[in-house]
Amino acid sequence: MRILYRTMMKQLLRDPILRLGTLLALLLGIFIALDSIIISGFKSVYVQDFYFYIGETFMAALLAFCIGREFSDGTVRNKIIAGYSKAQYYLASLLCAVTVAVFYFLLTAGPFALALIPEYHRLSAQASAEAFLCIFLSNLFSAVTATAVCNLTRNQIAGVLCTFAAIFGLYMLGEITEQADGGQSYSYEYLYDENNQPVFAPNGKPLIIKKERWIYKEPQHSIIMVLHHGNPITTMGKLSCAFQDSENWTAEEQKKNRQELDSYALQDMHPRYPVTIPVIILIPLLGLISFRKKAIS
Repeated sequence: MRILYRTMMKQLLRDPILRLGTLLALLLGIFIALDSIIISGFKSVYVQDFYFYIGETFMAALLAFCIGREFSDGTVRNKIIAGYSKAQYYLASLLCAVTVAVFYFLLTAGPFALALIPEYHRLSAQASAEAFLCIFLSNLFSAVTATAVCNLTRNQIAGVLCTFAAIFGLYMLGEITEQADGGQSYSYEYLYDENNQPVFAPNGKPLIIKKERWIYKEPQHSIIMVLHHGNPITTMGKLSCAFQDSENWTAEEQKKNRQELDSYALQDMHPRYPVTIPVIILIPLLGLISFRKKAIS
């Protein structure tokens, strides 16, 4: 299978469409870095950005276009006749897609990470690592989905359209479920003590005030929240940090502010891993089972 993988990767690397996509991915990464870091004046950083979603959808559709060409040209049947099994072909195409996803991640998130170098001393290592891991998991999900869809449809155009619809549809579902999350209402105001410090409940959650009543924001356990936190495309993490601290804050206040921001970011990212990682494993397995059962025309 190693020879098959190398052969397919050489074909992908020689594909002019994929080369153009690589250039566009690098330009997108540079644009994200400039827009999120330099243009904003290092005030704050949010890895959860619409530009990354656009890039994921583009990469998945591009992979479906390149892999789907094998079916349009009839070369899949030739590879199987040459002695490779369907499982070997599917796994080789899956490895090619994962390889492209890794390179794409480096091209899009790499410039962003480089632009953050001057501010790394102000960032939490755990929050930073998890934020970039969330981006990679979303890229990986898009890649394995593109492979599965393309091998199921066995048509270049159908593969591209179905892949785009799947990724963009999940993104829209994430937007809808996030808006429906009653626990994320921005109409609440946090409770502060006489020293202007936030007041926390015994379980560590911040106390909030609404309509002049002190209430505690209970966590939401609804179907909508399960759909939101279980959506692999919404695994984008938040890497937030106030780079320009208030001139009136002491060093201790600045440190506490960053810790609170990192805490909120980690609370948003942690629930997503238990669902996202199994889904990334399950999709290739289901795709392989279906691919082996169907005849190659």
